[in-house]
Amino acid sequence: MRGKGSGFPVDPAVPLPVEKLAGKADYDPNDLSWEMIIAAMLKILAYDRDFEHNEYYRQFIKAVKPDLFKEMTQVGIFKASNKDFAIAEEIFMALEGLNPDDIPNMLNLARVYEEHAKSLKESGDDCCEEEYSDKAYNTYKRALEKDPLYADTHFYAGAFYLNQSNYAKAREHLSDYISLGNNEERKAAAQEIIDKLDSHDLADTMFSEAYDYIRMDMLDKGIERIKEFIKDHEDIWNGWFVLGWGYRKAGRYAEGKEAFLKAQKCGCDTVDLLNELAVCCMETGDLELAEKCLKDALYKDSENSRILINFGLLCIKKGDKEQAESFFRTALEFDPDNKYAKKYLEDLE
Repeated sequence: MRGKGSGFPVDPAVPLPVEKLAGKADYDPNDLSWEMIIAAMLKILAYDRDFEHNEYYRQFIKAVKPDLFKEMTQVGIFKASNKDFAIAEEIFMALEGLNPDDIPNMLNLARVYEEHAKSLKESGDDCCEEEYSDKAYNTYKRALEKDPLYADTHFYAGAFYLNQSNYAKAREHLSDYISLGNNEERKAAAQEIIDKLDSHDLADTMFSEAYDYIRMDMLDKGIERIKEFIKDHEDIWNGWFVLGWGYRKAGRYAEGKEAFLKAQKCGCDTVDLLNELAVCCMETGDLELAEKCLKDALYKDSENSRILINFGLLCIKKGDKEQAESFFRTALEFDPDNKYAKKYLEDLE
């Protein structure tokens, strides 16, 4: 080993971790390879940031595999594009452990968390969706603490908060990007979003508070707060949508349906609105409108497993179990781990 470390002084006093080969219960010294050692080091760097030998492992990896950071970054991006989120997350976590000061890697990790959260939301797993949204938030926070003047962090954090409907924070970070960034196309896009937020008063504290209350299941407070916002912004669909969301979470489906219809009348035609309205319609017995909403939603996003599952539930309400099974199985084709599709199929059996 002393002759293979690219000049790196191997310290016999430091234990080297080894990743076991798949399918072998015990470690066999004859199987030892650099890859097994490096893989185990990366695992420790990913999950145990305070391990006493981490700095030694960083130096070891950089000496033995100097191009590893670049190579693994490409693999992580590829895995994320194929929705192999667990592998992509572990790769970027390991790379953060390997180089804790690399901001672009932290942004890659945050964006993977965002995409994973989006996928979970589409599958109907709201609890896990919040978990991964929180992970994205904490990763952006770490990046900003490392370097508050790194422009791209503000751009992606602004987009993150925009998707979270935290318009005040979105505006703040997008404004910072305009001040710090040098990509004119992104600056123009950021300014366009800010102008829209300002024209609709969506960065209003009252709106953000209402959204946060409902997200945290403090539904009565959230509903009352968003009603106050709507008093002065009756023609803005975002307020009506959040009100409908609060009513739906509270099981007040008739009121939710009314709020979503008003959001639709004000110009909202998103997949989320159509899906939420369909749920309220199913619960209030308006199966015809529910079906229309789900058809429109599927036209916009034919691979959205949440819509497919709701279509299956609609079929059950209409007494067509065979068609319901077809929708649940299609949802599993797009999202093989969807626990709701699996549960509903078991219930049908």
